[in-house]
Amino acid sequence: MPKFEVEVEGTSPLLMHRYIGKDVGKKVGKLMAKEQASIYAYRVDPEDDTSNLAANGFWFRGALIESFVQNAGKNLVTKTKTEVQPALQIMEALIDLGTKTFSINEQIIPVKKAGKIADMTVCIRPELKNWKCTFTLESLLNLPDKEIHDELIRAGRNCGVGSARPMGNGRFKVTSFKKI
Repeated sequence: MPKFEVEVEGTSPLLMHRYIGKDVGKKVGKLMAKEQASIYAYRVDPEDDTSNLAANGFWFRGALIESFVQNAGKNLVTKTKTEVQPALQIMEALIDLGTKTFSINEQIIPVKKAGKIADMTVCIRPELKNWKCTFTLESLLNLPDKEIHDELIRAGRNCGVGSARPMGNGRFKVTSFKKI
């Protein structure tokens, strides 16, 4: 099983919005913005509010799978997804971002009910404008290393990680890709 040490650097802000449950989420909305953002942040040690911020390993796996599927031929989407999903693994569940500090991202978000906008709400999330991290990618795909590297580059450019990816957040560039 080939493993790669991958280093990435953000090219757009990284937004986090850790799921904390509906009941807790309602209570969090009454807190000050800094406290809300801190609760929604991923941390290397989820039990320690003072530990470094973290990226979720599933984000990078998901971006890579999404990129493979986007680049599959018209009739190969399902086949590609079926082959790629079980063959890729990010070894770290939470990836250290090397910092404890973040800025606050505040956006007005539409709330939909039955497919129609019913209300608006303010969404407060932690944001990192400058970020980078290193993680381990394991691949069972029968592809040359260069193809996996190129797909990871596309994933960073076109898919991104974290929250609000469709708005261009969480984009990254691959700064190092080494077989280990």
